[in-house]
Amino acid sequence: MTTMTKGAARVVRKTLEDWEAAPLTNPLCDDIDDAARKLGYVFDKTKTAETAAILCGQPGMGKSEAIRQALSAAGLKGLFFKHGDQRQLLDAFELAHRNRQPLILEESDNALKSEGQANILKEAMDQAGRRVWIGKRGVEDPETGKTVQQVVEIPLTAPLVLTSNKDLRDDRQFEPKMRPHVAALRSRVAPLYIGADRQTAWEYSCYLAVCKRMLHKPDERTSVSPAVQDRALAWFTTNLLRLEDGSPRTLKAVAKFISYNPDDARLWTKDMKAMLVNPDQPDFTPPGGVMPRIFLDRTAVARMSLRRAA
Repeated sequence: MTTMTKGAARVVRKTLEDWEAAPLTNPLCDDIDDAARKLGYVFDKTKTAETAAILCGQPGMGKSEAIRQALSAAGLKGLFFKHGDQRQLLDAFELAHRNRQPLILEESDNALKSEGQANILKEAMDQAGRRVWIGKRGVEDPETGKTVQQVVEIPLTAPLVLTSNKDLRDDRQFEPKMRPHVAALRSRVAPLYIGADRQTAWEYSCYLAVCKRMLHKPDERTSVSPAVQDRALAWFTTNLLRLEDGSPRTLKAVAKFISYNPDDARLWTKDMKAMLVNPDQPDFTPPGGVMPRIFLDRTAVARMSLRRAA
């Protein structure tokens, strides 16, 4: 099976209004909005037939953004879990059930290498089944303090979201022993694939920066000025063909590196040299030769003027 990626119309975007219209023609925006809406069905307690969702596709393309949007709309936080063994996966289901939160299995490629964990996921996604795990676990005896084996039942009923950087529609991406399990998961919940060509991803990333303030705080510890955001957009755009991809994750990394030494282009250029995996590629020219930039409204301009005056 060949994975097809969608491409955006090559639209010249000069103004803020042009960038705000990007979702009308950018298929990646559309795919992420669709994914967020379908995740909302899983998180909605009145839609009991929707028990799980599978998001798969290229890393950094918006799976986490779709989950963030859906959780926010539902007023939930979610319980995030990744890279654990079978017992830890069961513990995560138990904790999510107890806290009445969805269980978000991020980058679940590790779980899809384990038949035991795959069996748990199949049971959790089986709308016609009991959605409970029954087995023996070590439990501490309160009288003796010793660990004894007891039969326990762990509910697998928390709303479930599974994400993977692999394409779950393509069995060839998995070990032969795991292919029947992947097919069984796919028969229970149709995977939503999120991916795009390089320029479509670039446009989506720039849209998030220009319209959604993605670069204002690319992480919990970093705050980035509009001037640095503009430099990040320009460098990201110029070097698009040399980078691994045009994803929002890559653009945020560029902004963080520049923010470390904003006034010394020599240093942040050296810092980002390792990101240029295709150094022989030419510069990328955006449609119409118009470089994306941050647009400040009058209120933001006034705030900046007051700070400078102080």
